[in-house]
Amino acid sequence: MILISVLYPLDKEEVRRGWVRIHEDDRQGIPENKIALLTNLNSKKKVRRIILGIPDGLKGQIKMDEVTRKALGFTDNNIRTKVEVDIKESNGIFSQIYYYWTHPDFPLAFSTKVAIILGGLSVLLGILSVVLSLGIRGTQYIIRDK
Repeated sequence: MILISVLYPLDKEEVRRGWVRIHEDDRQGIPENKIALLTNLNSKKKVRRIILGIPDGLKGQIKMDEVTRKALGFTDNNIRTKVEVDIKESNGIFSQIYYYWTHPDFPLAFSTKVAIILGGLSVLLGILSVVLSLGIRGTQYIIRDK
C-alpha cells in the first residue's frame, strides 16, 4: 500500500523505540502493533518497524525517529514535506527475527544477536555430539566382531 503523508519526527521520549506512528485510516487495514516493511519509493531503501497509531488530529502524518528516517534515505530536508512510502505487513518469523536483529535500540539488538548465535551454536554442538556418539558406537561393534 502506497502512503503519501507529511513526515514528522517522533516525540523525544519515543526515539529509538523501533516504531513508526501512522493514523489508522492512513494505514488501510494494517493493524496496530504489527511489524511492517516500509520502503521509500524514491530511494528504494527498506526498513522494518512496528506500526502504532496517531491521534485523529494528526491524520495524514507519518512520524519517524531519526534512525528510521536515515535508514529509509530521508534527510532533515524531508521533515514537514510529503513523502511516498510503501507499507506492507510483515509478520513472518524471519521478519520478526530481522526486526529485532536490526532494532535501533542497542541492548535489544545485541541481546537478540547473542541469543541467536548461541542458540545456533548449541544446535550445532548437539548435532555434532549425536554424530560422534553414533560413530564411536559403530566402531565398537566392528572391533568386537573381529
